[in-house]
Amino acid sequence: MSVLLSTPWQELLDWFLEHADSPPRKMHQRGVWIDPSDHAGSVLGSPDWTSSWTRWLLAPPNATTVESYDDTCYHAGQLPTEAWCPSCTVLRPDGKILYSTGIVSRSRLRYRWPMRLVLHRLWKTPNRPGRPNWASVLWQLLIADGDVGRAASALAHRWPQLADRMLARAVFVTALKKARRLYQEDVEIEVIKTAGRKPKSDAQLDAEAAVRR
Repeated sequence: MSVLLSTPWQELLDWFLEHADSPPRKMHQRGVWIDPSDHAGSVLGSPDWTSSWTRWLLAPPNATTVESYDDTCYHAGQLPTEAWCPSCTVLRPDGKILYSTGIVSRSRLRYRWPMRLVLHRLWKTPNRPGRPNWASVLWQLLIADGDVGRAASALAHRWPQLADRMLARAVFVTALKKARRLYQEDVEIEVIKTAGRKPKSDAQLDAEAAVRR
């Protein structure tokens, strides 16, 4: 079955595949799996998971991370000519200006897996009885590497109406549009304030994942 998307929807599909979260490439690391809670481990010598793979499996969909990046320092025109910017100016030991980089380091709190969070939210979004779950539609699209026809054929076993070419097209278009509306990388300030606590660091996530494993 061939299900084609018109040009605007093809661009939406390309966006979805580009922003999909991929699991870590490396699953195992050296050493045998050990349970730190009771100092037990694998009797058969099963290799241990990497910390990145453990987080991928056990961390919540809304897990966050702090990302640092370089940005332009917007001090130009805000300071007197003879003044120096404390954010992007390097001083000598005697206090004289050595040079100014014009670059400042900033950080942002972002979702570790933005598209994974989108799928989680869509999974919890009820649809009409007998209608496909939006998260299932998008997940199957990922498994099919963006082949809409193959994804629709797989889903038709559960939702027979998707065997209809035009209906399947409408379902995929709606699911993609919903994903784009929900997608966000940065954690909103309101969400941070509501949480009432600092986001967990990678070390905290690793420790919690090790205990839960």
